[in-house]
Amino acid sequence: MEHVKIRLSDQFRALALECEQEVLTMRELITALGIRGHGFIALLFSIPFILPIPLPGLSMVFGLFVFVSGLGVTFGFGLWLPNWWMRRTLPGYFLSRVFRTAAKLMQKIEKILRPRLFFLSDSVWMRAACGLLIALAGFILALPLPPGTNFPPAIVSVLLALGILERDGLFLIAGIGAFVINLSVIVGLLIYARPWLLSFF
Repeated sequence: MEHVKIRLSDQFRALALECEQEVLTMRELITALGIRGHGFIALLFSIPFILPIPLPGLSMVFGLFVFVSGLGVTFGFGLWLPNWWMRRTLPGYFLSRVFRTAAKLMQKIEKILRPRLFFLSDSVWMRAACGLLIALAGFILALPLPPGTNFPPAIVSVLLALGILERDGLFLIAGIGAFVINLSVIVGLLIYARPWLLSFF
């Protein structure tokens, strides 16, 4: 029988159903994720940052997931979090809302997402490099930054995770390009603000 690949939007809907209980722990959420790849987990916890839904007290948690998943993509180890993180409680009803919204977004993205440019998407070195960029994006997402500043690194993580999951080299190029643009903007701002920063030292 021919294997039918489950769409990412359907995976988000299934996860939304699993998270409908009022409160669940981090351990229960990881159990609900089941055996899904690091790329999916990075995508799962990056998408909320680009949705018009506030993440009260969850940005650090989600950013940590993205960070660990990015390292997992690069080095191939399993998902691990400290026990005190695993015991942390999360609002299941809120996660369900986030994942349902993410499913609608994914349904639109899937129209242009497809396997291509395999010399990039199937490259072990490209995958490892993209994993490191995802980890860096996750580290930034976990920082207590002002609202709105999480969008650029989240876009980088989403594009790279989609490229890894669907073997789409074009999305990998887009993700790397978004990272370069973000880095250029940060460096430009630092150069522009250098006189002001030096005045404090």
